[in-house]
Amino acid sequence: MRYTAKNRDVFSTSAEILAPELLGKILCHKTDSGKVIKLKIYDVEAYNSGDTANYGCTFKGEIKPTTPRTAPLFQQGGTCCIYGGMLLIVCGQVGEPDNILIRGAADAEKRYDGPLKVVGALGIRDAENLHGADLLTSDVLWIETGEDAGSVCKTTRQGLSHSVKEEDREKHCRFITI
Repeated sequence: MRYTAKNRDVFSTSAEILAPELLGKILCHKTDSGKVIKLKIYDVEAYNSGDTANYGCTFKGEIKPTTPRTAPLFQQGGTCCIYGGMLLIVCGQVGEPDNILIRGAADAEKRYDGPLKVVGALGIRDAENLHGADLLTSDVLWIETGEDAGSVCKTTRQGLSHSVKEEDREKHCRFITI
């Protein structure tokens, strides 16, 4: 079963609450050729509004003015943001850029460890067409319910810039199925 607009409330919660719930869910992309690629999510990171590591905030934790690159982060929950070649899923309330980075996903044959590898494995070539897509209504990119993730490891996020405050750097906002 796929998430639809009827499930919008699921994506209206904070990133730290929703992130572990996305583990075990299936990310689906219908390519230009009509092939549907499905990957099971196993690694995510949560970024709450005001967190200096958040893609929608400045290094001081202030919300950035909306630019074409960050505009989807300020939309309704369930919106997709392709930021620097990475897939972010917007959650929380409109105007507060809570988001979840998809760090790792797998198909039956291979694990894609890294946000750029996940986007590549999904066959997303023209990110501009999906930047700002609503994952709950799109026929091109969506999420299916999948299965229970089982045991989850909670740890610190990886690859944060030097401008991220130490308190945000130490947050345990990365969730991995084990």
